[in-house]
Amino acid sequence: MKADRSTLFGIALVCWANLLLEVLITRLFSATMFYHFTFMAVGLAMFGVAASGVYVFLRGEAFLEDVQRHLRVHAQWFAVATLGALLFATKFPVFKGGKVPEMELGMILHLVGLVIATALPFFFAGVVVSLSLTWFRNDVNRVYAFDLAGAAGGALLCGLVLGLFGGPTAVLVAATVGLVAGALFDKASRWRWIPVGAGVVLVAANLLSPLIRVGSVKWEYRLTFEKWNVFSRITVDKRLSIKIDAGAATTINNLADLKPGLEKDKITALALATGTHRPTRC
Repeated sequence: MKADRSTLFGIALVCWANLLLEVLITRLFSATMFYHFTFMAVGLAMFGVAASGVYVFLRGEAFLEDVQRHLRVHAQWFAVATLGALLFATKFPVFKGGKVPEMELGMILHLVGLVIATALPFFFAGVVVSLSLTWFRNDVNRVYAFDLAGAAGGALLCGLVLGLFGGPTAVLVAATVGLVAGALFDKASRWRWIPVGAGVVLVAANLLSPLIRVGSVKWEYRLTFEKWNVFSRITVDKRLSIKIDAGAATTINNLADLKPGLEKDKITALALATGTHRPTRC
């Protein structure tokens, strides 16, 4: 079997969305929990993809009947699972209310649920790739080339997408791209673009009025500003505190209240206390 051009572009889009989602989850985990949970996000992505390969190997004959339909279904399930993982991570944050949660049974179950919800999108994307490499073996060079090109595009554009859309909406973009791939796999149905339209509407709606968002987590208090980049999430709350990933913080001070020697007795102001300031001429 050989893959046609539509199928190849569908494979590239799934890989693009899959890698983008992996980067986005590292950002979401760092913002809602702690930065070292970004390593857990990478591990979950690898776990989901590895599990999909085993799944396709064990149930190989079940996909023989209509490979294109299975590609479409699993690309669409990738989009649904991505939305589910986003809702779980944002609506049920692990760390909220200014207090580090204790490792009790409820918290362990919460983390298990988060692990399962986060691994599922990578599993469905992995099924698409595994099926493609298995059933289009006579065209494996082109399939793998489009796989790598899609993943490379996701790596190159993840910073731009994250900066333009913000974390949660960028996840919706990844889900919508998965729906586009599903439409490319299913060339027979006249209704194949309807799910894509629904995804575009959801992205636009959340961009204009963010119903799905991280909100105040960790030590944040009533946010007034939020901006995402590929390294962190920057927020300002009503207490005039600037935070990086809701953790590292600095205070916004009124210049009129800053008097000479105000911080002189604090170790954090050692450089200012010992240094000298000489005006310079331009």
